[in-house]
Amino acid sequence: MKKLVTHNGGFHADDIVAYAILQEVLTKRGQSWTLSRSRDPLVISQGDIVFDVGDVYDDTIGRYDHHQTGRAGVRENGIYYASAGLVWKHFGRELCNSDKVHNDIDKFFISPIDAADNGQDMIREMNFEDVGVGGFNTLLNVFNPTLFEDKSESTLLQCFNDAVRVTRIFVSKLVHTQNALYEAHKQALAWYEQSSDKQVLVFEKNYERSIWIKLSELPEPLFVIYPESRSGTWKAEIIRKHPVTFEARVPFPESWAGLTGTELQKVTGVPDAQFCHPGRFLCGADSIAGIKQLVSLALSAHTK
Repeated sequence: MKKLVTHNGGFHADDIVAYAILQEVLTKRGQSWTLSRSRDPLVISQGDIVFDVGDVYDDTIGRYDHHQTGRAGVRENGIYYASAGLVWKHFGRELCNSDKVHNDIDKFFISPIDAADNGQDMIREMNFEDVGVGGFNTLLNVFNPTLFEDKSESTLLQCFNDAVRVTRIFVSKLVHTQNALYEAHKQALAWYEQSSDKQVLVFEKNYERSIWIKLSELPEPLFVIYPESRSGTWKAEIIRKHPVTFEARVPFPESWAGLTGTELQKVTGVPDAQFCHPGRFLCGADSIAGIKQLVSLALSAHTK
């Protein structure tokens, strides 16, 4: 029976996520645990794994706090480790099927949580006053009692447990999805290597859009063609210039934007054309021949 300890009182995404990760890892190991929420030095000293409390970071004795003088280390990107990051660093790899998945989750999910807990700005040069940037930190903060509600330890414990329950589901699904995406990326790259046409890639499955985004790391691809699994029709999607933008290397023609059915068929001459997204990044047709014809027309229009 592992004895886990974290602080009592109010909570943040940092300690909630750290606990959810530990629950997933210990469950995978077949180990049971108890959790004590306390700042009592005696309780802390008896813990097997202590996180976000105690002013000590030492993996060899199961201590994962970041509030001490000197902090608990910093990533190459400048983001200091908080307890979620420390727990993910030392335990998260057990949940992932590759170092890449482990590192990717740290980059896009754990790091922002650590930055918020350490008071670091993630974005410095963009104005988000009218948008709001909070992410998972904001989501979990709503589980804390409001200014007008009871803040007794029993109430806080119930709120803490509610937040952990939701977070554990999310962490489990996130890791499962990223592991699957890693395998799908490998499959997509294998198909790319086998394809005789490196610019227009035809895939046998309808993978998630993140697969096509991954292909933007390669220099040649311009379009991907794939079947729509539910309807049996076909789609073509642009390859982006960069993974974090929607700007296409070759967009579908502006005159197609937003057209559907007979209107698109009339403009393109493709008898089974279905639609062109207003954003010009996606087209559909009833047949693979039709979708290939739409892509060919888009390439021709681009080179004129």
